[in-house]
Amino acid sequence: MVTEIAKVFEQERRSVEVRVVVDAEPGVTLEGASGQLRQVLWNLLRNAVEAMPRGGRVRLAVSHRNRTNGRAEAVLSVSDTGVGIPREDLDHIFEPFFSRRVDGTGLGLAITSRIVEDHKGIIEVSSEVGKGTTFVLRFAALEVKEY
Repeated sequence: MVTEIAKVFEQERRSVEVRVVVDAEPGVTLEGASGQLRQVLWNLLRNAVEAMPRGGRVRLAVSHRNRTNGRAEAVLSVSDTGVGIPREDLDHIFEPFFSRRVDGTGLGLAITSRIVEDHKGIIEVSSEVGKGTTFVLRFAALEVKEY
């Protein structure tokens, strides 16, 4: 799903020179509403592109990890080389209607956060102004299939 969405997204975003790189471990799956999880990924990709007005690179990574309690988790990260998020805004980016963009509604990340929570996941963000932003999503409901 991640590779498919990345390809479609890259084709639709030709107005800005953005390279989408996917690094996905095979066989990582999780239970959930695929439409909602696609919306999460689409929202994060859209925000990444908007944070790179002169273009740049977005990296999507999917992996699985064993937690200390012995349970496995699926990890999805979306990193961009954009303008970054000021430190004072980081605590507010998931709040409905919070946006620093002139044309932003402030709903994309609020919806994203809600979907991740509904899937019993967590979302973390790290950012450095002028260097970029990384969102990391962790989901406990995981099945790893060997291919």
